[in-house]
Amino acid sequence: MPLCAFAKNYKLHLRTFYTSDTSLKVDAIPDDSFEPNSYVNSYNGEAVCWVESYIPMSQIFSDDGTIYNFILFNQEPVQSAEIYFLDGQNKWHFAGTAGEGLESSKRIRPFCYNSIDIHEETLKNLWTDFIRVRIKISSYRSTLLELYLVSSQCLTQKNLFQISYFTFILGGCIITIFYIIYLCIIFKEYDSFLIPLINTILMLKILVGAGISNPLLITQSPQFYNSVYFTLSAVILCAFHTLKNANRPVINNFPADFQKIDTYFPLFIIIIATVGILYIVIPVESQYIHIAVLSVPVLLNVLFTANCLTSLKYNPVIRKEIVFLWITATHLIIFEQLFLSIRFLPNTTVLCRLFDNDFEIPTIFTFALISAATFRKMHFQIRTNLASIQITSETIHRQIQNDEKRNFLLSKLISELLNPIQNLHFTIEKNSGDIPEGLLLQLKKSLNSASQSIDVINIITQYTLEKTNGSLEKEPVLLKDFIDETLAPEIINLKLRNCYTDIKYNISSDATVLVDKSIFAAFLKFLLQTAAHNAKPESTIMISISYENMTLSYKIHFYSAPLSIEDSAKLISLDPGKEQITEEEKLQFESLIKNWGIQLHIAKRILDLFHGTITILPDADGNSISASTALEQTASTATPYIEKLFMETTPPQENDEIQNAGNTEFPELIYIMEEDVEVREEIRKLLSPFYKTVAFANGNDFSFQHSPGFPDLILCSITLPGKNAFDILEENQNKLSLPFIVLSKSLTRNMQNRLFSLGAFDIIQKPFDEKRLLEKINSIMSIRRNYTNELLERIENTVRTSVFDKNPYKEAVSEKEQPVPAVKTVPADSSASFTAVCISAGLTKKETDIAHLIAKGLSDKEIAEKAAISPSTVAVHNKKIFKKLGVHSRAELIRLSEQ
Repeated sequence: MPLCAFAKNYKLHLRTFYTSDTSLKVDAIPDDSFEPNSYVNSYNGEAVCWVESYIPMSQIFSDDGTIYNFILFNQEPVQSAEIYFLDGQNKWHFAGTAGEGLESSKRIRPFCYNSIDIHEETLKNLWTDFIRVRIKISSYRSTLLELYLVSSQCLTQKNLFQISYFTFILGGCIITIFYIIYLCIIFKEYDSFLIPLINTILMLKILVGAGISNPLLITQSPQFYNSVYFTLSAVILCAFHTLKNANRPVINNFPADFQKIDTYFPLFIIIIATVGILYIVIPVESQYIHIAVLSVPVLLNVLFTANCLTSLKYNPVIRKEIVFLWITATHLIIFEQLFLSIRFLPNTTVLCRLFDNDFEIPTIFTFALISAATFRKMHFQIRTNLASIQITSETIHRQIQNDEKRNFLLSKLISELLNPIQNLHFTIEKNSGDIPEGLLLQLKKSLNSASQSIDVINIITQYTLEKTNGSLEKEPVLLKDFIDETLAPEIINLKLRNCYTDIKYNISSDATVLVDKSIFAAFLKFLLQTAAHNAKPESTIMISISYENMTLSYKIHFYSAPLSIEDSAKLISLDPGKEQITEEEKLQFESLIKNWGIQLHIAKRILDLFHGTITILPDADGNSISASTALEQTASTATPYIEKLFMETTPPQENDEIQNAGNTEFPELIYIMEEDVEVREEIRKLLSPFYKTVAFANGNDFSFQHSPGFPDLILCSITLPGKNAFDILEENQNKLSLPFIVLSKSLTRNMQNRLFSLGAFDIIQKPFDEKRLLEKINSIMSIRRNYTNELLERIENTVRTSVFDKNPYKEAVSEKEQPVPAVKTVPADSSASFTAVCISAGLTKKETDIAHLIAKGLSDKEIAEKAAISPSTVAVHNKKIFKKLGVHSRAELIRLSEQ
């Protein structure tokens, strides 16, 4: 249907004359050479098609006053058209040219390639009641030619509609092509890059069919129109390639004959390319040859359809909707081109003219169907990737939980087996009533110092190994908040000694760095502890901390006896500076270490790993410790707990029932004992998304026997009416084994000591920071939760190992399953303690089994026979076992198993 069909117009009756003589003049053609033709083919194998028509004056000047003075071609473009009018003196006058293949400057209407106007001069020179017009048509392909007599208004509407229509279509095509390219890059679907290429070819075909391809200068060659064969073949081959990729993972499900045919795919490409090249290079005039060549992509489409049906039968994971979209797209473009090729053959039916003046709608639909199939595939890929990410995150989460359990068990084993000082500390605490007070304080001080030294050595050793192995995992922290939290206990101790601190920060509040928390906290503490140990009583320690250009500068000045430059170097390096020293120099060096400690040396070792520096500079008033190191900066990251603070929560009720019992993130119960209503509600609102809470406004209302549930943590105000924090702690001194945190605005030193002696876990000063309170509670609950889980797991493993004589690693096997004859693993020995040591050291199941066999005194050859592996593999396992257990020989491992 032509564009002008939506407005009033007159279709002109045409007579045609075909000739191969391109130089034939318009006045040299006899009138009887033209024959009536109701279905004009602009290219009938001849070089030129002459068209003649008679236009009555009554059609130009209508009764309603409208002037129809424009001759409009139909939507299918021609290469060029020369228009001639016959005047009253029987002379032909050239009126101008039109056509798709001409430059705009050569057309009679520069911005409209398929229309001409009838000038007033032409009308004035007429002496008859009609206008006689002849048009010389040149074209390189078969197109339908129709002429309409329209008005200027109709022509304007037609041009506006055509511009809007094709602008919308081409804009959508370009956006779709770039979006598919973007998706291919994002999901690394490099095989799908053929889709944008095919869509680009289809877009060029739309341009040619719309008659707006002249700027590309591609319609000047007759061979270009034969390239539609490549368009059809490329679409079908792309569909073949997409189907082939979908079948590749399950190709073994298909019959053997299909798999053999699938290997001939490159041969199809070679045949199609050869036929296409010959079709373009060799001039072909016969319409029947064009149709014969077109049968190649038609046959290819039949094979593709058969492949699709076979894939739907044997490929269980293929997407049916994608297959049907591709089948529809290939059939649509094949039928369009087939009908366009046979419509001018003799005795063809009206059905073959279905795609006349089709505005390239079949090609547009083909473009849309291919894009829809691609988007559907990408959508499925997105869903698959999201599911994979979710599974991976869950696996990582489980792995982290297992690592946390293993690390917790390892720390417990170290504290119980390798740190007798801690056990001695517990023994002294238990028998503190039988030890004089002065001796007790001295023992505690010495034990704390020794325990701290052991912890420091363990930290440095662990960090050195992790950094050497590249397994150190840093985590982002808010630098200023982390420093405040780390130094807070040390500052409290300074206040208890009547020393004061003056801290100056030059750190952005949102500065976030990547650090190992334990190492970085030890570095911050050790410098301040050294200053606190040597500062004069009731003096002020001045601290300056800045972070600029990814460098941390940490300076502490304290009032004490000035330290010489030589002594400061000895203290930091922990080296007397000479290979041979006198007895007096040795005593001086030992006295220096005794007075100042080894914290500065530990800090220096930490900074060496970070390529940092540390110095001690004396002055007239005391000493200054200066340290600097580089810290890797990262984007500020808010913890999930801070994000939870901004969630809407249900306001708490004024009673002592458990709040949010079924809607909390964690199962623990927390008692909030606060007399101030606003503070109590603020704490409950803060904790309610995460924990079950019970609030008390009066100490007399509190009782473990009559409370809704036994708590996991208690927050208690020091000024609580009725029973205050002192009373509750005294009444339950021997019963409380849970964290008891005291909230207070101000406390004296004696009151603090009394609270801690009664069993208080911590003291938080009002007004408190909500974020730090929540993080502290989360940390306490996480430790208790992990300890409980590990304790239950250890009890279960011990019972299973010692009582039932089962391997804790052994998985349960159902009654229906039969044991596999060739099992390569060897059951572990029944020694539960040695198994626990192996587990805590990170040994795998096979390594634990081999460690038990080594402990029995078996050789590598004997172990290889029992475990069904080679002796060289046993030797590799031995190296890993010795390294993880910290032994250097079989004898050491046997002694370790006997302990």
